[in-house]
Amino acid sequence: MTNEQRSIRFLTPSEIAETLTLAPATVYNLINSGELKAARIGRSLRVDPQDFEAYINQCKEPGMSGLLTLRLDGDCYNDS
Repeated sequence: MTNEQRSIRFLTPSEIAETLTLAPATVYNLINSGELKAARIGRSLRVDPQDFEAYINQCKEPGMSGLLTLRLDGDCYNDS
């Protein structure tokens, strides 16, 4: 396999919900609002792991400590 060919395992909204301990409806809301990129394959939605990581990283701010809370409006805040 060359560098151009890679095996990608896309994530389902349910898998993302389980990872973040959210309701699946919350993940669908993030996708529908455009905050989390997803691809429609047939009737299913799938998320590229890199897009999921980018979404998480956008809520991280350098120098912040403590728990970060993700909000549906795209903002995050420090719980500590």
